[in-house]
Amino acid sequence: MKYQLIENSKNDINNFLETVLENRNIKDIDAFRKSNTELLEHNTFKDLDNIEDGVKLLIQHMNAHSNITLIVDPDVDGITSSAILYNYLKKTFQDISFITPISHSGKGHGLSKDIEIPQDTEFIIIPDAGSNDYEELKKYHNKGIDILVIDHHIISNGYSENATIINNQESLHYKNKDFSGVGVVYRFLQALDDYLLLNEANNYLDLVAIGLIADIMDTTDYETRYFIQQGLLKKNLRNPFLKQLLKFTKQNDRYLDKYIIISDVAFGIVPALNATMRFGTAEEKLAVFKCFTLSEEELEKDKFGKKVYDMCIDNKTKQNEDKAISSTKIIKTLTNDQIENDKILIIDATGIIDKTLTGVTAMELAAHFQRPVLIGTVNNETLSGSVRNYAGFPCEKLKTELEETGLFTFLEGHEGACGFALPIKNRQKVVDIWNEKFKDIKIEGNYAVDFILNFKDLTNSDYYLIDTYRYLWGTGVAEPLFAIINIPLFPENIKVMGQNKDTAKYDYSGKSFIKFHLPKNDKFLNLASNYDIKKSYIMNVVGKVSMNHFAGRVIPQVMMEDYDIIEVDKNAIRPCEENNNIWSGI
Repeated sequence: MKYQLIENSKNDINNFLETVLENRNIKDIDAFRKSNTELLEHNTFKDLDNIEDGVKLLIQHMNAHSNITLIVDPDVDGITSSAILYNYLKKTFQDISFITPISHSGKGHGLSKDIEIPQDTEFIIIPDAGSNDYEELKKYHNKGIDILVIDHHIISNGYSENATIINNQESLHYKNKDFSGVGVVYRFLQALDDYLLLNEANNYLDLVAIGLIADIMDTTDYETRYFIQQGLLKKNLRNPFLKQLLKFTKQNDRYLDKYIIISDVAFGIVPALNATMRFGTAEEKLAVFKCFTLSEEELEKDKFGKKVYDMCIDNKTKQNEDKAISSTKIIKTLTNDQIENDKILIIDATGIIDKTLTGVTAMELAAHFQRPVLIGTVNNETLSGSVRNYAGFPCEKLKTELEETGLFTFLEGHEGACGFALPIKNRQKVVDIWNEKFKDIKIEGNYAVDFILNFKDLTNSDYYLIDTYRYLWGTGVAEPLFAIINIPLFPENIKVMGQNKDTAKYDYSGKSFIKFHLPKNDKFLNLASNYDIKKSYIMNVVGKVSMNHFAGRVIPQVMMEDYDIIEVDKNAIRPCEENNNIWSGI
């Protein structure tokens, strides 16, 4: 295990927040923490192109009771985008029986080939997608169908003349480009409020926050951060299904006194929903969407909400199993030269991977190999699939840089997560360009940490203080990483847990050190049952610090990402005295 301080880190635990935020290039710490409406860069719904036309078009079709098709995009941003619009219209117009939500049978977005538009459709609404569907927009426009697109994806060739498109990326006066589909739809609801003399948009801030978090929007933008913080306040939790999800996932009640933690949403709620939206059938996707539009009573009827949640968990479990199998097979196809020298991995997984798994598998392998990864399958001499970036790799605009090679026939999505199509003949050319461009970058498996601290120098008060700032961490403001060294290790205190016996927990001096998903031959696991009582050990760990609230107890804990176990002279250490936390030795 290798680790080093983030460049220019003060390593000052006594000025914890300042150190962490400065390490993330945040200079105005007071403004960042306060993130209020005065710091929204003065964006309003009026700064979005075509929004007035979009409002009038929607109202026209609502008043006419036109046959409206609502396309629910298959990810959490897409669900929440469609749900807040649908719920707003249901509350405002009451009769919305003429609106038909539909979703995709596969991995498509917008007007892709895996979606079937009902024959009697007169008006199509596409939240969180559709801006680049030029041919499809023209096709349906020529059939006399009006189309409203409310999106946030970068537009490749300007606005289509065959639809009314509201998109923050193309709107010059809308400054925030780190606003996902649900954020743009929320602005559209504000415009509806203005037109209809209502005040309803803010009733959906909770789902706005969920969509922004799920789509990994940069929380260093004050507007994005503000809406996430507002939506996660307990007083703003209104959606009945979201409340059920918080209950089902057993999120920490202490934090719910005031707010939900971003990471609890990102890791506790989003993955299971996304598994169904990417892995499930069209019917299953619509079941998830439906839950976000039902009342508490409707969700409780026949335990519908719980059944849909259980379905999502089953899909996530299956996705994880299939992903693990695919990852193992893919890694075996890589040569030592690729692993040691290539700064980008472009992997042909034809016959190895299901197309629904390319994104999650690319994400896992990008983290494993600490570089960008493209995984796809070949059809007609073209490799197509998913791109995922690695946060520690020095290329923030991955999609843009890949486009600049001129070698791809398709790249669409976000900078760090998008779909691609690459003629197989161009594969090595892209790798060569990348290797030359990033030839000075060494991929050594180093952990860039905010603090390197001796175990004895991190007090219980420090753990408590660090934990109080959990609500601040999100995309662009990563949770701080610690290297904690010289931890006395007494193997008899290691407990092996979990159904698969792949989790190890070490308790020492009133603190817990936990590591999940350990391989069978892991040294930490083996030491728990096979150690020499004549030997003494210390442990150095890299991990994240927090407080564990369980069964009425509050215990400092470190979620270990990596560790080293070092054999030392038996006289070098002696145990802490639990009652007063005196540490001695080393």
